Amino acid sequence: MQFVSPSQLRGILQRHCIRPRKGLGQHFLVDGNVIEKILPARGGGTACEIGAGPGTLTLPLADVYERVYAVEIDERFAPALDEVLSGRDNVHVFFRDARTIAWGEICREECVHFFGNLPYGAAAPIIQNFLSSSVSWESARFMLQHEVARRLVAGPGSGDYGPLTLSVSYRARATILHRVSKNCFYPVPEVESALVQLQPVARPEVDFAPFMQVVRAAFGQRRKTLRNALGNSPELQITPGVAEELLQMAGVDARARAEVLTMQDFVQLTAALTEWQRSCGSGL
Repeated sequence: MQFVSPSQLRGILQRHCIRPRKGLGQHFLVDGNVIEKILPARGGGTACEIGAGPGTLTLPLADVYERVYAVEIDERFAPALDEVLSGRDNVHVFFRDARTIAWGEICREECVHFFGNLPYGAAAPIIQNFLSSSVSWESARFMLQHEVARRLVAGPGSGDYGPLTLSVSYRARATILHRVSKNCFYPVPEVESALVQLQPVARPEVDFAPFMQVVRAAFGQRRKTLRNALGNSPELQITPGVAEELLQMAGVDARARAEVLTMQDFVQLTAALTEWQRSCGSGL
């Protein structure tokens, strides 16, 4: 399996007059041991990479998978990718924004594996766009800022638990596989990273949009009780009395706060609210 060494990467960037842009979160993974941990024991099939950059992860992915669809927002890397991926006709590069790309139009295969060293500032919308796509995916391994990784795997009662946690949990199970030193990247970032794995889960029997409206309303005033947070939310437009009634229907303590509710609590609360809206002849 081939890797791009730190010295090779610096040479590639210099030859193509590319200076990494901090605003795009361009910190490239250059540690071969970490890259080997990202790659699966067995490959084959199709991989989608988010944030190809100069190809430091794209190249080993091309050795493991039959097809690789690589997405990169910065077109300055086109000649660098041509050099690194020379002779690799199984890689297809798209210069698009991963926050808005229609993955179903790029990749139509089934059981796709996603990978990416995600830019810190755009990781959340990139993950949300991937999870809401129509692609049939089997697993995803993303390199994230450690702080974001903690939010993905947080449980009720944790300070990291919130809307991002629940929006991901609606569609996937997140696990931190490894913590990764900032010295494994070039240029070196200011923070530590973590490798996170996502596995698809069966989706709840409530729609995502109203589910997230309930979650945002509950966490919008997270120091208030659920009765008051939901009952005073401009997004839901219900009274505290109605909120208390719905919480009782869902089997949730009206005096509790959002951070102690489980995923299932939010599902039951969304179901109760949807039913109430239906009985009133309106919807979220």
